[in-house]
Amino acid sequence: MSRPSLLVRVPALLVAAFAVASGDRPASAVGQQRPWAGTYQLVRINRTRLPVYQEGPAPMAGISIKVGDLRLDADGSFTAHIRLVAVNRAVRTVDTVIAAGHWLGGADSIVISYRWRRGGAGAASDTITTVGRFRNGHLVIPRLAFFNERLFGYLRPLHFAAATAAGATQKAEP
Repeated sequence: MSRPSLLVRVPALLVAAFAVASGDRPASAVGQQRPWAGTYQLVRINRTRLPVYQEGPAPMAGISIKVGDLRLDADGSFTAHIRLVAVNRAVRTVDTVIAAGHWLGGADSIVISYRWRRGGAGAASDTITTVGRFRNGHLVIPRLAFFNERLFGYLRPLHFAAATAAGATQKAEP
């Protein structure tokens, strides 16, 4: 069986991205098998295993990314929690980045549309759409919330490894 050409796959992915970004769920997605559904653990950022420390602009300031999980539910909903420690001179603040939205899957990629916020307070971001790819047993997402080239200085993709199989009933902890 041959793979569809890139010309066929890109428009389909763009249609899926538009549908997810607009909050619509196409009729074809109802009852669709979702092989990527499950819980994933953040294991690396770019080539660095967790925990990852990113220096800030001021001396003795930065962010340490400790642990993260991401859940793709069979109904198309998406949640992610990434725990970090913000350091500013002598003060350490533990915080969690929370993202929630929807996802649609393809043969080797998913489109995620979500909003995010830090901690229990504060307004959520505008809706963001990104594409994740499955490579070497990992879900690789180029940007998630504020974990992007602006924070790191260059693009450092987030690598999530599968923690539970599709159809598992275990829920991700906040």
